Amino acid sequence: MDTVEFEFDDDPDRVDRDAVWAFLSEHAYWGRARTRADVEAQLDSAWRVVGCYRADSGAMVGFARAFGDGATCYLADVFVAHAARGRGFGGGLVRAMIEDGPGRGARWLLHTADAHGLYHRFGFAPPDGTLLERPRGHHPTAAAAGPAAPAAPAQVHREFDARVLVRLGAALDAAAPPSLRVGVRLPVDLGGGAMASPDLVVYAPGPADDPARMHRPARDVVLAVDVDSAPDRAPGPDAAPHSYAAAGIPHVWRLRRGNGAPVLAADALDPGTGRHVETARAHRTLSVDSPFPVTVDVAALYA
Repeated sequence: MDTVEFEFDDDPDRVDRDAVWAFLSEHAYWGRARTRADVEAQLDSAWRVVGCYRADSGAMVGFARAFGDGATCYLADVFVAHAARGRGFGGGLVRAMIEDGPGRGARWLLHTADAHGLYHRFGFAPPDGTLLERPRGHHPTAAAAGPAAPAAPAQVHREFDARVLVRLGAALDAAAPPSLRVGVRLPVDLGGGAMASPDLVVYAPGPADDPARMHRPARDVVLAVDVDSAPDRAPGPDAAPHSYAAAGIPHVWRLRRGNGAPVLAADALDPGTGRHVETARAHRTLSVDSPFPVTVDVAALYA
């Protein structure tokens, strides 16, 4: 049994820069576009860095970086070495960074395609309608100088989407067995070159899962959840994307804001027809046994 102790430290001089570069350049889907010079500059300008170290040898097995001004901070480059995973070090790094140091009262931001369950435990959630983002690579056009365009319907209902995603995702994460994970808008490979990004994805990671893989194959997905906040769209069985059925995803949930209140419908794949058929629908409480037993307080999703 491994009795080695580990410790978290925010001393920037203790960071193993070679280990940071090796992980970001070889294993991190989000870091491969950077050069070594980029990484060095980001380490030099970081507002705070936290490492996880073996107490006996001092070897660094985990890392997190933050930049900002102390009032608003961005969490970046959180990773744990493959050999040290499964011991809670990821949560320890996040806790040390945002709760145990000078950033405790800050507003924190991050982008991630995975580990949403971990970050939810520390209060991270989809943004409300006040946050705007200019994506990397955006090029201004002449239209940018014109009058502001009216808000699109998706923006009008973004608050609904954000709140129900957080609450429904937390309910699924709490009920799912340890063998399954819950992701938010994780790209799913449906086969034949088709990709989809369900609002919530419950999937089974492989025994030697590659953390650098940004998408999941449909065969790993046991449940896909789509949220449509438009109040005039009825949650009928035909609303479920047929591509999910063709890809063999066994369960699809559809959440709609029916007349101001959420309506959650559960579909299951019919082996005989190869299509999803509705098996349950609820305005208040939805209880199902597949793909795992779970009860959802639908009425509270947007209370």
